Amino acid sequence: MRYVIFDIHGNLRLFNEILEKIDLKDTDELYVLGDMIDRHSRGIEIMMILMNMPNAKVILGNHEWMMMRALGFPRREDTGYREYKRLEYINTWFRNGAKPTYQAWSRLSSGEQDRLKNWLQDLPLEYDVETEKGKFKLVHAAPACLYDKYDTDHADALEYAVWDRDTLMYLPDVDGRTVLFGHTITGNFTDDFMDCPVVEFDGEGGGSRWIGIDCGAGLPDNEPGCRGRLACVNLDTLDVRYTGSVSVMNGMGMVS
Repeated sequence: MRYVIFDIHGNLRLFNEILEKIDLKDTDELYVLGDMIDRHSRGIEIMMILMNMPNAKVILGNHEWMMMRALGFPRREDTGYREYKRLEYINTWFRNGAKPTYQAWSRLSSGEQDRLKNWLQDLPLEYDVETEKGKFKLVHAAPACLYDKYDTDHADALEYAVWDRDTLMYLPDVDGRTVLFGHTITGNFTDDFMDCPVVEFDGEGGGSRWIGIDCGAGLPDNEPGCRGRLACVNLDTLDVRYTGSVSVMNGMGMVS
């Protein structure tokens, strides 16, 4: 089976819970589509787990992008990076929940830090996957191939792919593939931060479907009016599993 999860944001409790619910096997593939870190305290630990998991396929998110800039090892293709702006990058990262990640990073040995640096440098921006249920493009925020046509304020395709939200106003066709994206908590689309369900949109002109899967795992625990959870999509069945009391949606349709 091929599973997809997004935006863990250091929440090791929910990460372990969703792995238990899907009963991940060595023969399965687990796609983790960015934002492993920040907000909750276990992001570095989650990255180390995934780095050492042979069947995990991980892409870069905007929080890893911010971390790499702030710590002075930007991606090789990061054309907008300027060393003299390091303080600005640090401030931006910390405004977005970096404190627990930085504390954990500081406790790593130099060898462990170097391993993570090299791993982060090589993470792709997207995956194309095909199953009997269809063709999928897995991204963090937006497909990099749309940069030239839809970008308005990002320095390069890398920044666009991990940060963009404006393309969601258009939902363009991407070679007929269903686009699975995170980055934006689904409660922003539904005004429901107590459940934060997976959301599905019909694309422009009846082309690609767009499916949002950031269900708020990075939200604070026990905050009134919201309940973050982690969702996992099975690309071979299109079933969705959630952490918490609501466990399964069949075919991304009716809750069972």
